[in-house]
Amino acid sequence: MSEIDFQYQGDTVKDETDIFMKLLKAQNLKLTKQRKYVLDTFLKTEKHVSVDDMYDIVKKAQPQLGYATVFRTLKLLCQCGLATPVYFGDKRIRYEHKYGHKKHIHLICRECGSIIESVSADIENIKNKMCKSNNFIADSYSVDIFGICKKCMKKS
Repeated sequence: MSEIDFQYQGDTVKDETDIFMKLLKAQNLKLTKQRKYVLDTFLKTEKHVSVDDMYDIVKKAQPQLGYATVFRTLKLLCQCGLATPVYFGDKRIRYEHKYGHKKHIHLICRECGSIIESVSADIENIKNKMCKSNNFIADSYSVDIFGICKKCMKKS
């Protein structure tokens, strides 16, 4: 996997930390240094990461941090709505930011595995029309489009 980019999200990091703290309190769990480090690292990482990816990132700075802690912390992030699992057809679960991020679609290259996120008002409108015409209330949805990216098309 390539190096993960770190991008700070401004004030939303404080909001996200508060949300995580509320979940921990509700479940009678403590904010350990290890959980805090995984939380902070996830919030700074603007990529789709698997448990393995996140573990590789955090163990560089925190070698004592265990794989199970990373796994359980990512699960907690999903429970409180900060993260969501995504599946791209390769049998790996990855996690992406959910809170404060616009709904988007994924364009997934079958050759190199790159993932492009695209925000589309058209997709949102189609979803709304489909729900209305079928008398259905959506609480979530995902759109993944598989194909070949521009870079891989040039190679062939």
